[in-house]
Amino acid sequence: MKKFIVIEVVVIIALVIGFLVGKSLNSDNPINYYRNADRAWQEAVKTDIPPVTLDDFDQKRLQQVRALYREVFDKYPNSDWADDALYQYASRISRSQEEQ
Repeated sequence: MKKFIVIEVVVIIALVIGFLVGKSLNSDNPINYYRNADRAWQEAVKTDIPPVTLDDFDQKRLQQVRALYREVFDKYPNSDWADDALYQYASRISRSQEEQ
C-alpha cells in the first residue's frame, strides 16, 4: 500500500513539474499573440499604401501585399485582424485565380 501511495505522489509531482515547465516555456501567450498580430497587420497596411490594385503595373508589389495579408490570417486566425486581412487578400485576387 505504501508503494502505491509513493508512486501516486511521484506521478503527481511529475505532472505538476511538467505543467510548470511547459507553461514557462510557452512564449506565445495571449499578449504576445495579439502584439505580433498587430505588428503583422500594421506591416501589411503600411506596405499597401497607396493601395495596390490588380491593374497596377508593379505585380511584384501586389504579390508582396497579398503575402503579408495572407500571413496575418494564416499565423493569427483568432486575432481581430484576421477577417480584415482575409478581405484585403481576397479583394486582390482576380476572377481567374478564384476559379482555380
